[in-house]
Amino acid sequence: MANISEFNKFKKQFIEKYENVITQRVMRLEDERKKQLEKTQHINMIGIILSVVAMPFVSTYMQPEEVKEIISTLFVSCIPWLIAKTIMENIYSKFGTKIKALIMPAICSCFGELVWSQKEYDGFRIIDAASFLPRYSIADYDDIFKGTYKDTPFQIVETKLEIFWIFVT
Repeated sequence: MANISEFNKFKKQFIEKYENVITQRVMRLEDERKKQLEKTQHINMIGIILSVVAMPFVSTYMQPEEVKEIISTLFVSCIPWLIAKTIMENIYSKFGTKIKALIMPAICSCFGELVWSQKEYDGFRIIDAASFLPRYSIADYDDIFKGTYKDTPFQIVETKLEIFWIFVT
């Protein structure tokens, strides 16, 4: 276990790295962040307006009289907003990836030989072979950290596993 002086030394180094490197890198993107935010707000507003404008046209075409038809009409009317939302999420995702690429190496450098990446991960083949997890259909890897702690190599992998069930009747 690390003693208090080692922890205080690490804390001091991390704070210095945060103030002198990480904050500076993030601030370089502040203007771009504001532009991206304004852009997504405009996209959202356009999606909402198009959905509201589409509703009378869709309801005239579908002539909803039953609850099922009313729900279908509302769903179809919301398609412009759903498309806008998808575009906005794509913008957020790309910008988040850009920020991570700038700051993760600096953060990892505080922890010795820790390395960050967002590449494909092949380590799950071992877990699959051991039948440790239930079967999954899709594996989506985000952050992957590899390093060594007290001569022991380790990997931390942020993973989203999805299972799709198909029912045949």
